[in-house]
Amino acid sequence: MADLLRDLRLALRQALQNPGFTLAAVLTLALGIGAATAIFSLVDAILLRPLPFAEQDRLISVWGEIVPRGQHHVEVSLADYAGWRDGNHVLSGLALVTTNDSDVAMTGRGEPLHVRARLTSDNLFAVLGAEALLGRTFLPGQEDRPGTSVVLLSHRFWQRHFAADPAAVGQKILLDGEPHLIVGVMPREFRYPDDADLWTTLSGIYAVPDLRDLRIFHAVGRLKPGVTQKQAEQDLLR
Repeated sequence: MADLLRDLRLALRQALQNPGFTLAAVLTLALGIGAATAIFSLVDAILLRPLPFAEQDRLISVWGEIVPRGQHHVEVSLADYAGWRDGNHVLSGLALVTTNDSDVAMTGRGEPLHVRARLTSDNLFAVLGAEALLGRTFLPGQEDRPGTSVVLLSHRFWQRHFAADPAAVGQKILLDGEPHLIVGVMPREFRYPDDADLWTTLSGIYAVPDLRDLRIFHAVGRLKPGVTQKQAEQDLLR
């Protein structure tokens, strides 16, 4: 997916838009890791109500904050994510998704199509508590397995371009010339973080050094069972 990697390298020069849902900053926590701290905000349950997420009140959004520059609510990098994921004691899971869509060429099914893709960590759907309508979501460690590029289709895209055929699961498509296995179709109401056509994993990106520090991701986490806002704040500020 050379074109997609190119898009990622150019991402810092683009005018980044807000993600597909707004956050209520009812909880702000700082986690001093590297050059940036992290802002944790509970996701606004009202705005997420139409989405099929389990225990929405335990979902939090994670943004970067670069204090010396006075920058708040900035996108996070892979390096930020690795530190926060491994250094916290209050989250049962932390996941990533690219803030903006990437324009990807899909071939292998008649006329080429330009589709809107989001790259995610393999645990995004597990953290959200979202399940596939058909097939499955991504498996743990999927993004680290060479030669196993997989993709999830949105319900709308599946209807328009696969005629709502359940047999689409298990087929292969080409994204920017690289084969991807369709492993599932998401429910009609799933639109996170917006109306993407498909989702694929971060496979191959970790191996590209100059991509690790690009702030092009939004992070979402889930509080561990029994962890309150106050307990989370105390833990993260230690």
